[in-house]
Amino acid sequence: HVERLERAAPAPAARVVPPPPAVAPAARPVPAPPAAVAPVPPPAVTSGPRGSVRFSRAELESLASDKISKVLGPMFAIQDSFPRQVRMPEPPLLLADRVVGLDAEAGSMTTGTIWTETDVTWDAWYLHDGTMPAGVMIEAGQADLLLISWLGADFKNRGERVYRLLGCELTYHGDLPAPGDTLCYEIHVDGHASHDGVRLFFFHYDCRVGGELRLEVRAGQAGFFTDEELAASAGVLWDPCDAVSYTHLTLPT
Repeated sequence: HVERLERAAPAPAARVVPPPPAVAPAARPVPAPPAAVAPVPPPAVTSGPRGSVRFSRAELESLASDKISKVLGPMFAIQDSFPRQVRMPEPPLLLADRVVGLDAEAGSMTTGTIWTETDVTWDAWYLHDGTMPAGVMIEAGQADLLLISWLGADFKNRGERVYRLLGCELTYHGDLPAPGDTLCYEIHVDGHASHDGVRLFFFHYDCRVGGELRLEVRAGQAGFFTDEELAASAGVLWDPCDAVSYTHLTLPT
């Protein structure tokens, strides 16, 4: 009986073969979950905020490069021939994926609000260390360009003036956006002014992710300038001697 146990012992030992070391790395899943590769369908598209106007990604791409009246309607055909118009940029710098609401009177040059969304995906070209950089997060709130166009800026510019951002105040809240997040922007044009023929407008916006505030932009200022006015400008007015030092702050690790 003892001899039979000794003969049987090698059999199970021979069957239990440990996997080769290379198998474990090959079995590890790709860090990006497959479900996150496609844009996450946002609930705001079906239960959008005020305003009945909606624009898809395809329509935004058309607005960035084609005749604006194809999307905004015949009222805007007057500007289709203008050599320069205020638009959001073409891809890859077109960061808004859709407009889910627009509350403003077309061509009125008054005030209004636009709501846009941007999906952060795993294959986005701008990702750095797995997050959307802070500068790209600001730029994704670019639909003030579409809102001021809808309000009729180019009815007055007539291809002679171009848009320039003049300044704003930024406050970040929380973490930088990551793949799977949808950035929801609420952008307001608050008023207009003119100075020596230069038309200015003022705006502010909030960016939220999952209802949580992530970015505030306040005291936004932009204007429309001729080539001559831009050539004669003093450029960025900044003196390092007047800048506030934040050297005492430390970044999280």
